[in-house]
Amino acid sequence: RHGGNLQQSSGVISDISKQFYAPGVTIVSQMQLGDAIYASLVAHQVVQAAQDAVLAQEQDSAFVAAQVYFDLAKAQAQIGVAREAVRTSLDYQEQLRRAVGLGIAFKGDEYPIRVQTEHYQQTLRQASERARIHAARLAEILHLDATVELIADDEPPVALSLIQTNLSLQHLVAHALDSRPELK
Repeated sequence: RHGGNLQQSSGVISDISKQFYAPGVTIVSQMQLGDAIYASLVAHQVVQAAQDAVLAQEQDSAFVAAQVYFDLAKAQAQIGVAREAVRTSLDYQEQLRRAVGLGIAFKGDEYPIRVQTEHYQQTLRQASERARIHAARLAEILHLDATVELIADDEPPVALSLIQTNLSLQHLVAHALDSRPELK
């Protein structure tokens, strides 16, 4: 439809009113193909991200559990060291007491050994407390009953060797540089 002024190419301006009708039937359908494909891609990426998050959480939990286990093993090793120190100190204290009784040692030498023995006994109590704390934390992480007493394996921890210690620094640096793919 057009209504209003119309200028012809010859320059004449005239008032005109025109209308155009095209009778018929039109069917319009809008299909959002791009949105459907994008929504599917988003759904797959959300599922993949959720799976990756679960895997990361599992790995974090395993790392924390391993770390607390090694803390427990360390605390139990400290208990063994402290027990041996207490035993040795008590033996020495007894030997010194007998020497004082025989008159071959000074009575004043006995007091520092008593203090040292008490210090070792306090260290033993502290190590036992640390072991109980680490065992309770490990039970919590692993969702175990808190009344279960956890102990680390009696085997001493094995030292890990990541590199050969008899190689020169220059050799190690050259190997490290050769092993980096982004530098090739």
